[in-house]
Amino acid sequence: MRAALAFLTVLPARARCESPGRAALAAFPLIGVLIGALWAGVAWGSTRLWAPVVAAALVLMADLLVTGGLHLDAVADVADGLASRRPAEEALTIMRDPAIGAVGGAALVIALLLRFAFLTVLASRGWWAWLILPPVAGRAAMVWTMARARRTWSSSIAVSLTEVADPAVVVVAALIAAATGWATVGFAGVAAVVVAGASAEVWTRFFERRFEALTGDAVGASGIVSETGVLAVITAISR
Repeated sequence: MRAALAFLTVLPARARCESPGRAALAAFPLIGVLIGALWAGVAWGSTRLWAPVVAAALVLMADLLVTGGLHLDAVADVADGLASRRPAEEALTIMRDPAIGAVGGAALVIALLLRFAFLTVLASRGWWAWLILPPVAGRAAMVWTMARARRTWSSSIAVSLTEVADPAVVVVAALIAAATGWATVGFAGVAAVVVAGASAEVWTRFFERRFEALTGDAVGASGIVSETGVLAVITAISR
């Protein structure tokens, strides 16, 4: 649990670890529960002081402060790599560049706008429990992406992650995510977790076709893609 907290957040859980083990990967959805509870608490409190639109902005700020924007950075990197239209190895070199290109910046803005819009809708309806679910499902999706990788670039941190993401880890992570979904919003929560898994599978196959193998950025972006997809689904079904 502490290793997962150190890997997924900037909280002082322990020394930063570059490669979490099996137990840490299985605990990824539990870190999502903590982050989701933060989302719900910030949204609940700020809606009572201001308006839902302010609550959505503060939720995004709280998320950034806790996670350090690690996975958002992956979205920008992957977008730059895709936009380059270069062969896989050359595109990966672009993705490793710490500078963000125009397309990466635009992708980051779009991702934040989508999350902001969905969070505003949920805050305006007062569906606080639903806010716990997206971070949980997104981190379970990251575990799924690691486990489903067929090949990983040897220079990527994803190598050590995929080596420990065995079926048992996936099952534990999926059960934690599904149980959280059921406890918070019932059957719809379980369905949202399934959506996250499907999103992660599609994303993994797409990334491997384009870049020939998985990278750490692919794992991080998978979490954001799935998290945003779950936000879209629960916003639609909570009407």
